[in-house]
Amino acid sequence: VALCHLYFNIVGILIWYPIPFMRRIPLRMARALGKATRIWRGFPFLYIVVVFILIPVILLGLSSLFEQDSKGFTWFKGGLREGVVTGFENRQRRMNTNKTLPDDIDSIKAELA
Repeated sequence: VALCHLYFNIVGILIWYPIPFMRRIPLRMARALGKATRIWRGFPFLYIVVVFILIPVILLGLSSLFEQDSKGFTWFKGGLREGVVTGFENRQRRMNTNKTLPDDIDSIKAELA
């Protein structure tokens, strides 16, 4: 376990330290977390729940959708396809509607009157 922590820290140093402007990114993130904690005392608990429980559960659920012959995979693939097709159809319908609109409002007033 100690070697994992050592390698993790070394990789972190290799990623964040060599480029000067990148050194500020983790510092700004730590300051933002500190400010959020100062404003609301429950933020650390919420952060831990979201980062270490909620996000891993969501990612685990998404990864289980992609198992072969899974009902979730079939549903996800079908729902994604249906959503994309519906989105493109709606976009095309809006474009066609915009093309058929008259250029000025006077023609609409003349039709209504």
